[in-house]
Amino acid sequence: MPDTGLVSLLRRTFWISLVAIVAIAASVIVVAIFQWDRDRISEHSTAVVGMARRAQLLALDRETGIRGFLLTGDTASLAPDLAARAPLRALLDSLVRALRTIAMRRIDSDNPPQQRRAGAFAAAIARWDSLFATPAIAQRLSAPPATDAALSPRGLAGKILFDDVRTRFSEFESEE
Repeated sequence: MPDTGLVSLLRRTFWISLVAIVAIAASVIVVAIFQWDRDRISEHSTAVVGMARRAQLLALDRETGIRGFLLTGDTASLAPDLAARAPLRALLDSLVRALRTIAMRRIDSDNPPQQRRAGAFAAAIARWDSLFATPAIAQRLSAPPATDAALSPRGLAGKILFDDVRTRFSEFESEE
């Protein structure tokens, strides 16, 4: 049988097709790996924002309870504050830890600024607690206020301090 070049053409076509299929398969695998990484980052971001929102709600519960107590003097008003203290502290710790964890896994991570924002959010809550909440509760327990507690200088300072908490949360959430 004479060689008409058909066999060599079929061999060449086979090898070119095989190389093309392998290249396509490798491309699909690379894209799948990148997509998996993006999905993981997205899931982490969603979890972190969820933690931050829960922390903000707990902080708002604390503020509401304390303001209610300052206005009424009724210790029952402190229930939301008391219920939110420990979970808020634990949630803020978890938030900072979650950001550190992702930063350690990724060399190119841009999370140090976000870690600082989470720390600023936690610090603003701690500042509000130490400069306003704790002293205001102690003062209100020791003597009834002569004026409306919410309108006193301490009450206004508490609002300004809590506005800082809101600002820090907004900065954190807008960047996550």
